[in-house]
Amino acid sequence: MDTLEKLRPDRDLQCYFYRPSAIAALSATSATGFTVSGTWRQQFDWAVIEWNRDDVFEHPALRPLPDGDLSGLTLSYEETRSNCIPLDSSLFATVDWPSLRIWADDASGEKIYKIPLSNHATAVAGQYQPAAAQITLGGTITPGDYVGFAFQDEHYTYQTRQDDTLVFALQQLVDAVQAFSPTISAALSGTTITLTYARPAGPNNTGANGNRIGLYTYVSGAGTEQWDSTWRQFSGGASPTRWRIDLPFGSLVDPMLGSVPTHSVRKLRWTYAADLQAGAFGRSEFQVVISNWTVTGSGRAYSVAGPGSRRIEDNAAGLQYSGDWTAPTGNFSGGTIRLTTMPSASVRCAYAASSNHELYLGTRLSDSGGQRRRHFLLRFRRGRNSSGYNSTTE
Repeated sequence: MDTLEKLRPDRDLQCYFYRPSAIAALSATSATGFTVSGTWRQQFDWAVIEWNRDDVFEHPALRPLPDGDLSGLTLSYEETRSNCIPLDSSLFATVDWPSLRIWADDASGEKIYKIPLSNHATAVAGQYQPAAAQITLGGTITPGDYVGFAFQDEHYTYQTRQDDTLVFALQQLVDAVQAFSPTISAALSGTTITLTYARPAGPNNTGANGNRIGLYTYVSGAGTEQWDSTWRQFSGGASPTRWRIDLPFGSLVDPMLGSVPTHSVRKLRWTYAADLQAGAFGRSEFQVVISNWTVTGSGRAYSVAGPGSRRIEDNAAGLQYSGDWTAPTGNFSGGTIRLTTMPSASVRCAYAASSNHELYLGTRLSDSGGQRRRHFLLRFRRGRNSSGYNSTTE
């Protein structure tokens, strides 16, 4: 015997991807991890890993009973990405790669909650290294000329004077950066300035994010001074290569919507997106390796309709239908399903049970269903007599 549990990678997760350009698949799934890999063919490709309360793959007669209560669980795992937007990237999220999305109902209707994964992440391999760029000034000084450079929204310039040297002019630029830049530090060696994206120190302003910054130089006036390049791209920035993510579902908070009602979750989605490329996008292979996946806490086991349970299918003899109903066939619990578009149509089911019990009523949302399909009416009456519990459901 084995216990069916929530959030088991080898039994409880699915993979989806942006079609038709991307392709992705789960592999090496086990109770403690999985790999999702595939191909990006355009810049806005993505793939997602999903947990869903409602099992739509197993035959309805074999599915565990839907249970969206994750509030007693804590999920921890380690993650390594290749050719995906990094976990600590500061890029604008064109898709929701920075977040774990949670579809949950707070009793006023379902909402999509977004949990920033970086807020729950700890680096476990690799270190931050700031990005840097170097520029060298040559030529001769002409009094009145302007020399300078710019990066992001910052601009530094110096107007040369009589008897200035190249080193003196460059030192003025370095001193200005050191005094006023909130993000860049500067150092001078000879006639070469090194600019480093590392202020304030820490993950928000260091790492691979700095590799996207451009540095632009200029000379105005007689132009007897020359920079060795009109522009440079910062490079050498590195971020941790593996992260541990800890998700205590009972205390997750969306920065905009507040506390997440994880006692009533319909689905979870992790999103991975194609890493940013300069110029025309080139097809690339990607991989995300998830390891040390552990789920702790209470309420992880699923319930199943085991011995002593009873299923009443839509074609059971005791059901009383009124109005116009059709019975399409397909992958339904008993092979058929009853469908009506008549507002006044109804069905009545009466049964007796020998003990207190739980009732699960299965319906399916359909574009061709009744106009009030989102407001299904359930009346459940229970009374006890010598034969046990009598129940009527409409």
